[in-house]
Amino acid sequence: MSGDTFHGSAVTTYTDGRAMLKPINKHVAPDVYVPGNWDYSNEAAEDGNFVELMNDLDAMVLANNLYDWETDERLYDAYRILEVGSLSVGVVGMTNVYVDRMAPSFYEGKYRFSKHPALLEESAQAAREDGADVVVAVTEIGLPWMVQAAKDCASVDVMFSAHTHEYTYDPIVVKETETVVVESGMGEALGRVDLRVQDGELQFRHHLYCLTENGEHTPEPDADAAETVESVRAPFFEGLLINGRLPEDLPRFEVAEGERVRLRFVNAGSATVFGVRIAGDEMTVTHADGRPVEPVDVDSFVFEAGERYDAVIEATNPGTWAVQADALDGNEPPATAIVEYESTSGGSP
Repeated sequence: MSGDTFHGSAVTTYTDGRAMLKPINKHVAPDVYVPGNWDYSNEAAEDGNFVELMNDLDAMVLANNLYDWETDERLYDAYRILEVGSLSVGVVGMTNVYVDRMAPSFYEGKYRFSKHPALLEESAQAAREDGADVVVAVTEIGLPWMVQAAKDCASVDVMFSAHTHEYTYDPIVVKETETVVVESGMGEALGRVDLRVQDGELQFRHHLYCLTENGEHTPEPDADAAETVESVRAPFFEGLLINGRLPEDLPRFEVAEGERVRLRFVNAGSATVFGVRIAGDEMTVTHADGRPVEPVDVDSFVFEAGERYDAVIEATNPGTWAVQADALDGNEPPATAIVEYESTSGGSP
C-alpha cells in the first residue's frame, strides 16, 4: 500500500490522520505501507505525529530513502522478504523524493530524503542477495519518474507506482530491463498483478478495477467495514462544528478589553444555511467572500454554504461573548464558540 492515505477529508484533518488507522489495520490490512508526500502534512508543531502514525500501523513501513534530519539514520527498512505461495518476494519501498520542493514545512528539521533512482536498484539487489525470487518496488514518486527509473533497475521485476494519479489500464513494460510498471491512480481504483515463475521465466497478468458507483466490478459494501467507517465519522455528525470542535469542547478565543477584534466566519457546512450572531453585541461586517464591502452594523447575518464574512467587534463589555451559529434548515442543533477577554483589572471572566 502506498501513501497519501492519512489526509484529504475533514475527518482526517481534525484527527491528524488518526481516523484512518482502524479502517486500514482492520479491513485493508496491507502487508507493507510506503509513505507518500501528504502523509507528512499531519506534523504538528512538535515533532513526531508522522512517526506515531507509522508506528500505529500494523503493516511494516518501508522507505529506503527517508532519514532522520539530525542523525542521518534511515527511519525504516529499505525492503522486506515476504513468503507468498512457493516464492520469496522482496518488497522495496521508496517514499516521495520531492517533499523538499513541494512543502518544506512538512520536513525541515525532521526528515531528509534521498532522491537517486540507484537506491531502488541497490535495495533490490540486497533483497536478491537475501533470497528473493521476485522483487517488486512500492513507491510514491510518480509514473514518469518510475518509468525512467525502471530503465536502470534491472533487479526490480514490477514497480507499483503512485503519486501522479495515473490509470494504467495496460502495464508499461520498459524494454531496457523488461521491468513492469503499473499505477492504479486514485482511491476508487484497485490494481491487481498476478505473478508466476515458470521454467525460470517471470510471467504476469494485470487488471485495473475501477470501483466507481454502480461500476461493473464494484461490490456491495462489506457490512463490517461500513460499520467501522460509520463509527469513525459519527462524531462529526453529532452537531455543528466550530473550528473543528463539537459543542462539548467549545473553542475559546481570548482578547483584551478595548481591542477591536476581527472575526472571520466561513460556512463549511455542506448544504446548511447558518444564522450567526454574538449575544449582546453588534458586529460590523467589512468583507464578504474576501472582498471589501461598505461597512454595515448588524446584530446577526445569514450565510450559505461556501460563503465567508469578516466582521469587526469592539471589545468594550467585560465578560464572555458567545458566538452562536444556528442551522436555519432545522436539521442541526446550534453550535457555540466562546470569546473571552481579560478585564482591565487583569482578571479573567
